[in-house]
Amino acid sequence: DVSWTRLKDLFLGPGQRPGALRKIAKTFISPEEVFVELSEPLNLQVWLKDHGHQGRDSFHLAMMLRRDLLQQIARHRQNTTGPVLKSYEEIKQNVLMDDELQTYMSRQSQRRNVSANAVRKEAVNYFDEIAAKYRPLTMKLAVRIIQWMSTTFFEGISVDIKRLANIKTMALHGTVVYVPCHRSHIDSLVMLATTYTNHLSPPHIFAGKNMAFWPMGPLLRMIGVFFVRRSFQGAVFYTRVFSAYIANLIEEGYHLNFFIEGTRSRSGKLLQPQLGMLTILMDVFQKNPDRDLIFVPVYIGYDQVPEEKEYLHEILGGTKKPEDAKQLVNFGRLFKRKFGKIYVKFTDP
Repeated sequence: DVSWTRLKDLFLGPGQRPGALRKIAKTFISPEEVFVELSEPLNLQVWLKDHGHQGRDSFHLAMMLRRDLLQQIARHRQNTTGPVLKSYEEIKQNVLMDDELQTYMSRQSQRRNVSANAVRKEAVNYFDEIAAKYRPLTMKLAVRIIQWMSTTFFEGISVDIKRLANIKTMALHGTVVYVPCHRSHIDSLVMLATTYTNHLSPPHIFAGKNMAFWPMGPLLRMIGVFFVRRSFQGAVFYTRVFSAYIANLIEEGYHLNFFIEGTRSRSGKLLQPQLGMLTILMDVFQKNPDRDLIFVPVYIGYDQVPEEKEYLHEILGGTKKPEDAKQLVNFGRLFKRKFGKIYVKFTDP
């Protein structure tokens, strides 16, 4: 069956490469989403010296210059809209075909004396437990809801626009890894809205498996959240699949976000950094140093944290309630008044 979305893309062009009709329609239907950005300038004299093109004929130089300009435009587009989307099954196949993971799975099959199919099935289960299922339309809707929340229950989001512009320029040359402090469950939503509304491809976000409960889990996966166990201890096969997934995200050109403290701070002070995700990222980088990683520490602060009463309860000796659908309803009841401003401050990448 051909879906309405596919029919629309067929006649109007896909969202990431819109045709003339889609561009005209977007201009009239959603003019606030239309913007113009200038890419980095290219100095022809410097370009000729850097690439050793002296002595070549003008036609050859024009062709090479055209290629470089188109590549630069493509990088700028990807930096704004994100990589070309692939289906969930295609991403799964790419991850499972990772050379190192394939070698490990073969050894597992021999060591445990089980079929290769059984080992692959186990890897598939781990992938399904981890992976995001990003949907641009869901992201667009989520950002609108977050914007409504930020003005209804807060007094808006204060963003360091100047530093963000610098980050956007650097993002043209590699994968941005945002490393925020962690104060509230809504930190992830704030990061997504901040990047999306400032025309920067939103990051895929690292979250604890405790947040994968229904119905939040499936919804969060559709806005680029992927889930991970609290501990990798003794789970070597799981760790291998997770590392292959991270490597695939970086290779495809997605930006990443993980909270270096690992959990929310109840006191407002920074907690001891967790090294697990950093170790995986360093390992991926060392295997492919051509793809740069750009780390951006981020401060997310609130005039008043929505979960303040919950934190006081825990600090005074109360037990932490596990995240579930019931707690989601209770969390929604917090928003009966305004909590002041939200602050997002970026440091130098």
